[in-house]
Amino acid sequence: MESYTSLSSWITALEAILKERNVSYPEVLAEANIDIDLLRNPYGRIEVSIIDRAWKVALAHTGDKNLGITSAHLCQPVHWHALGLAMLCSASISEAIARLVQFREILTNVVTLNMVRDEQSVCLHMKTKIPIEDVGLEVVDFGFAGLLTLCRSIFPDDVKPSRVCLQRPDPESPDAFEDFYGCPVHFGGEQHELEFPLAVADRVLDYSDPQLAARQDDLAQDYIQRIVQSSAILKTQDAIKELLPQGEPCQQLIAERLCLSPRQLQRQLQKEGSNFTALLRDVRMELAKQYLQQQYRPITEVALLLGFADHSNFTRAFKSWFDCTPTEFREGL
Repeated sequence: MESYTSLSSWITALEAILKERNVSYPEVLAEANIDIDLLRNPYGRIEVSIIDRAWKVALAHTGDKNLGITSAHLCQPVHWHALGLAMLCSASISEAIARLVQFREILTNVVTLNMVRDEQSVCLHMKTKIPIEDVGLEVVDFGFAGLLTLCRSIFPDDVKPSRVCLQRPDPESPDAFEDFYGCPVHFGGEQHELEFPLAVADRVLDYSDPQLAARQDDLAQDYIQRIVQSSAILKTQDAIKELLPQGEPCQQLIAERLCLSPRQLQRQLQKEGSNFTALLRDVRMELAKQYLQQQYRPITEVALLLGFADHSNFTRAFKSWFDCTPTEFREGL
């Protein structure tokens, strides 16, 4: 079963939203049982169910049943990672939407996106892979409307779509949606649709920067390859390397770092023909050789960097790996 995740920024965006409403962001995270340290990584990804939980707690604290749409003006390019900056550098709204479709994996893997063009308009289609209520109505409202916020920041003039259709059920107060989009909004559709007339979508900006946009495209593609599409083995190895200097990490801690349960992590590693114990050993072996080649590092420091409690434990492990002590290995370099 596929694990659906999104950028952690869909939670951190709540900080500005709650501040505008005089609600404590740390209190909301605590009530949602979310460790704020997990959100400090700009490359971090969070399961959509956890993001939905955070937004539901925020909704309860604010009492705003239209929290997603009434907060959409606070959506920032940084919430979209490198993709947001690439869109800002685009020459037109249609080009920005094309980039969104191309690099959609950055934002989330829980939706499908495509752009449809005809003789009169350009339309973005979005559909959730699971029931939209399971993704979270509020965060979907915020993300989809946030696209229009980005488009409006690209153009100096007010940008209004010609048609908006939303997959969500009818809200209690539809006026908030029509006020934001500036056009009639239809609810209960099979998918989200955001349509612009060609005169708006293809209008070329004089100050667009193709070179800067291309650079952001490279960063976006790099993010997808390293973070979104990387294997469970690579993700686990990266997490082990990051946490080793704090002591030997257990599988529970690594799984939490990757926003998985220990059982989910175990299944993913088994699917790729590995296991946590073997990866921990392999990472330590690799780093041990690297650190010992750095002659300025005392062996005691190397032991601590590899998560060992003391020099003797490291020496015993190293000898079992390479049939020599760390000192003998270093002398033979």
